[in-house]
Amino acid sequence: MEFEHGGNWADYEEICGEEILDFSANVSPFGLPENVREAASASFKNAYRYPDPECRDLRNAIADKYDLCSEHVVCGNGAADLIYRIAYAVRPRKAIVPAPDFSEYEKALKQVGCEIEYWEWMRGDCTVEKWLYKGRQVLTTECERQVLTTECDKIQNGVVPVNDLNYVPESDSVEGGTADLSDDASKDDRPRLISETDIGVGRIPYLSDDTLTEDLDMIILSNPNNPSGCLYMPTFLRALVAECVQKQILLVVDECFMDFVDSACTYSLLEFVADCRNLIVIRAFTKFYGMAGLRLGWCATSNAELIAEMKKAGPPWSVSIPAQAAGMATLSENSYAHKLRGYVSAERQRLQFNLRRLGLQVIPGAANYILFYSERTDLARLLLERGIAIRDCSNYVGLGPGWYRVAVRLREENQRLLREMAFVLR
Repeated sequence: MEFEHGGNWADYEEICGEEILDFSANVSPFGLPENVREAASASFKNAYRYPDPECRDLRNAIADKYDLCSEHVVCGNGAADLIYRIAYAVRPRKAIVPAPDFSEYEKALKQVGCEIEYWEWMRGDCTVEKWLYKGRQVLTTECERQVLTTECDKIQNGVVPVNDLNYVPESDSVEGGTADLSDDASKDDRPRLISETDIGVGRIPYLSDDTLTEDLDMIILSNPNNPSGCLYMPTFLRALVAECVQKQILLVVDECFMDFVDSACTYSLLEFVADCRNLIVIRAFTKFYGMAGLRLGWCATSNAELIAEMKKAGPPWSVSIPAQAAGMATLSENSYAHKLRGYVSAERQRLQFNLRRLGLQVIPGAANYILFYSERTDLARLLLERGIAIRDCSNYVGLGPGWYRVAVRLREENQRLLREMAFVLR
């Protein structure tokens, strides 16, 4: 079976016969923090022991950092492990999955015989402009965080300009670019806000009473969305939580890329876990701390019965001693997080700007990756021939040929990507 995700470096290098520059995996460009590397290495002295199957110390540390009850936290072998555990624990008969979104939701649900209804806001033949305005009542980009209050519900009416995101690099132009600079280079990065009167409990766009039917057992989505990087409006998510509570629908929100978002608490649903038994929030250490090879994720829910079933749904000792040690170390790391978040935000805006100069249609997002459309449906192959891997997103439900995703990497690596893209698109 063909591997459908990014980060498949072994296959890429087998094809190319050499080491490649991988933009298909959305992992921190800074790599593993030094204190995390040291903690994982030091833990090997205990490799003769079985790891704690309950991950007690790690769960307590997570609970302390995020103001949760440790009994509500479950750790797993990456977020994917938790997604499958949830599917097998609940065995839903019918679920809603947005399209496009992370493909493992669909795979996990189908393994347990679940009927999937796709909430398709983006079609493979649509333009970026049509997509942005079709989904504007539900999705928001990082730009909009500047006009959202910490209470989330108080959203200003009308159009809100975000002038400080008019990011036009002065010296980092792309040699060989084919597109002229528009009059307003950041216009596409400034979506419109919808007032709270447009999004309320009982009146959720695209998820009406006809959609949230009695036979629906689960809704699962990622926030920020993967592959677009867009964030859901906080008022939409709060309204969705309320609807799911009322109709006894399990809401699973995958926040694996939330650490890359400034003011993440504005968008996260972690604060609602204690009071909403039908809510599960998933997080991961993999992406933000550059530890994809160690495999570590966690989720939070106040549903004790569900937690018990999740533990039965997979093997014991799923989190290794080095992974638990690394996770503990990340939770005390602050300087790395602050530096990485600022770097990714600035470099993402720079990449978006320069990708547009190449004539590509770019979806503005808030995570460490960028979704874009090109008329060249062979772009991934052409770049791989030049030693660069990007994510071909044509296999995402709701997308199609010509859609691609690239990670935000180090400045010199991003420059190489832009040069090579300018060459193959010339």
